[in-house]
Amino acid sequence: MDASPRVVTPERSRHWYTAPQPEDDASSHRLRLAIGVIGVTLPLLLWLVARWRSVQGEPGWRFLDSISAYFYSGAGPLFVGALAVLALFLWTYKGFLNDKGRLDRRVAKVASVAAFLVSFFPTEPIPRASGPGWWACWMNPVHFTAAAVLFTCFAVFSIWLFPTRGANPGNDPGKTRRNTIYFGCGAGIAMSLVWALIGHLHGLPIVGQETAALKFFGVSWLVKGRADFTVKEVVRQGPRRMEEAVRRIRRR
Repeated sequence: MDASPRVVTPERSRHWYTAPQPEDDASSHRLRLAIGVIGVTLPLLLWLVARWRSVQGEPGWRFLDSISAYFYSGAGPLFVGALAVLALFLWTYKGFLNDKGRLDRRVAKVASVAAFLVSFFPTEPIPRASGPGWWACWMNPVHFTAAAVLFTCFAVFSIWLFPTRGANPGNDPGKTRRNTIYFGCGAGIAMSLVWALIGHLHGLPIVGQETAALKFFGVSWLVKGRADFTVKEVVRQGPRRMEEAVRRIRRR
């Protein structure tokens, strides 16, 4: 029996605010948009929630040394929850039904497992005495290895998988422009990883590098989910759709 995902046609998968999709697209733009939003907004949300729930001014408006360090802040539940949702979304991502579609799904599942490990095995608490009693030294290399694998998967999607998927440039002039963005985001993720490694080896904060990598990752998924189309449709149809929804509610 063929275990390949079912082909989802544009008519069956499209919502009014999402762009038309190729017939070999087995996933949905809504899923891609959700993944992209997590990547773009997570650093800012962690910072704001940690500030809101800070105790006696700590960490206050100061950025922590890394994104992972927010596990031990007031934003800890948000950190774990966002990674759990990201892991779930990546696990269910089906990619495209073409010659490299199987690789889409495999890379997504590797990234999903890595995201789970990053949240389940937190980085070393600083100072260590302030951390939970269950934390063990072996968790630190697991955390950093999983984080490296996760960001590497993000780079693979941007540099290799996204540019070779979907409509061909001859039928979609915007594809060339989007490919340029994918390559740029992938290069940005790779450079951020190298920069973070250098900073980590020298004992320097790496929150800036991780934030940049997450932003590049989020932008690439938003572009793949055709966020430009969604924004235009929400601006154009949003007010009318909201009025219709209000009328339906009042009828009930």
